[in-house]
Amino acid sequence: GSIVVVGGEVGAGKSRFLYSLAEGYARQGLRVAVLLGEMDEGQAWRRVLCARAGLGFKALVNPTADQRAKLETARAELAALGNLVFVSVGSRLDSMREWMRWAQVVFLDPLQTLSDGFERATETERITLLMRELVGFAADGLTVFASSEVTQGNGDQRELHSAYRGSSSIKQYSSTLYFLDNPDGGRVQRVRCFKQREGSPVELRARIGAGWQGSTFEPSAAVGGSDA
Repeated sequence: GSIVVVGGEVGAGKSRFLYSLAEGYARQGLRVAVLLGEMDEGQAWRRVLCARAGLGFKALVNPTADQRAKLETARAELAALGNLVFVSVGSRLDSMREWMRWAQVVFLDPLQTLSDGFERATETERITLLMRELVGFAADGLTVFASSEVTQGNGDQRELHSAYRGSSSIKQYSSTLYFLDNPDGGRVQRVRCFKQREGSPVELRARIGAGWQGSTFEPSAAVGGSDA
């Protein structure tokens, strides 16, 4: 098991990145649960549907015949993935734990909101308790991905201790820490790796193509030259 945290500013593409990974793991036959702290199931599925079809949200409202065909194909493909679930758990700890016991790979979006179920006075305390609980699940073999809200926009190494909002326990207990930069003018997104417990940190790049919210996440060559 492992705990991977992805941070980035609002609109950097954290959910798009994680949902693309979730679908990929499900296609490998693994049980995947995406636990939503803010978005509802319908919103999440619409995003995944548009990403799969390679279409923007407008296609859901008044699709052309070609767009309708793409949406139906994508809908059928996603419906066949009975091992991929999106669940709006809010701050319900019992529900969150139940899905963690069911899943082989779990996604938390975002972990700050999902920590609210712990009845502690401060956000730092609540996030610390959630991270400790995730460590226990990871020790039993669960792979955890989580999006994190940030307090520092640049995510520079010297600011890492405060870049992930709420608690230094995010840095302490994570196996890997990533930070997503906003796509540049060439629609390339830099994915910076600050911590990799299993090896050397390798930064990645993502080329954003047409699709959900105007883009889909497509891994491209890593900065070091290898494919990722």
